[in-house]
This record gives sequence, structure tokens and C-alpha cells, in this order.
Amino acid sequence: MRRAPVRTIGRLTAIALALGLAAAASYATGAVTIVRMARPALGAWLAARQFYLMTGGATAFGMLAGLRIARRLAGRLGAAPVAAWAALAVALVALAPMTPLCADAARFGSGGGGPRLESWLVGRFGYEGGERALAIVIAFYYFARIAGLALLAGGAIFALVAAALCGGGRAYSSRGS
Repeated sequence: MRRAPVRTIGRLTAIALALGLAAAASYATGAVTIVRMARPALGAWLAARQFYLMTGGATAFGMLAGLRIARRLAGRLGAAPVAAWAALAVALVALAPMTPLCADAARFGSGGGGPRLESWLVGRFGYEGGERALAIVIAFYYFARIAGLALLAGGAIFALVAAALCGGGRAYSSRGS
């Protein structure tokens, strides 16, 4: 039972990463048109939601990675299964409001290299290939920024949950401290 929260959070992290990266790749390359040709209803549904799948996957990945990192940094307190399960529950509840918040915050600042990167990619791959490569770079850069912001939120969630549990005396006994 002791390893159950670690395995669950690890599997959820891998699923969120795979979902987010697949949606980012589809969004950047327009691969959803292939799905639309084979299964029009599924392709239309995916086309309408692939941006939200990308941002949701990036946010979930970042928050879960933040939970895992904070859990390791917490030492004995992080080893308590109740802390991991409680933090996971809070993170799942916080995912819905955090997704648009992280997506909006990731838009501020740098644009992924701007005109210099676009000029270099067009010079290297030609106009069409360079524009497609630029779309891919920007999508994955945006994914990484969202995940980085959500990583901070996941760490903060674990810290708050651990502090609440520590204050209640549930996480570990005071013997041996």
C-alpha cells in the first residue's frame, strides 16, 4: 500500500504528458485532418477540442510533476501515503481552474524566438517547411511554459496539503523527531 500513491501519480503523469504532447503535435501539424477523413464526427470533435486537450495535458503534467518533486523534497512527511493521496485529490480539483490560468499566463513574455527563429527556419527548410516547423516549435514551447507554471502550482499544492496534515498531527508521529 505504501507505493500505491507513487505508482498512481507516476502513471497519471505519464498519461497527462502523452495526451498533452499528442494534442500539441496534432495542433501544430494539423494532423486532425487525417482523422476527419477517416472518422468525420471524431475528427470534428477533436478539431474543436485539441487546443484544450493540449493545455489541459500540459497543466496536468506540470501539476503532477510538481507534486512528485515536492513529495521527494518533503522527506518523511512526503513519504506518508495520506499526504500523497490528499495532494492528488486537491490537484485534481484545482486542475479545472488552473488550466485556463496557466494557459493565459504562458502567453505573456517571449514568443518562442520571434522573427529571428522564423527567418532561420524558413532559410533552412524553405517557406512551407519553415512555417510548419515554426508552428511546431511554438506549440511545444507553449506546452513547456504551461507545464512549468503548473509545476510551481503542483509544488505549492503539496506544500499546503503537507502543512495542513502536519498541523493536524496525521502525517507522522512526533516520536523520533
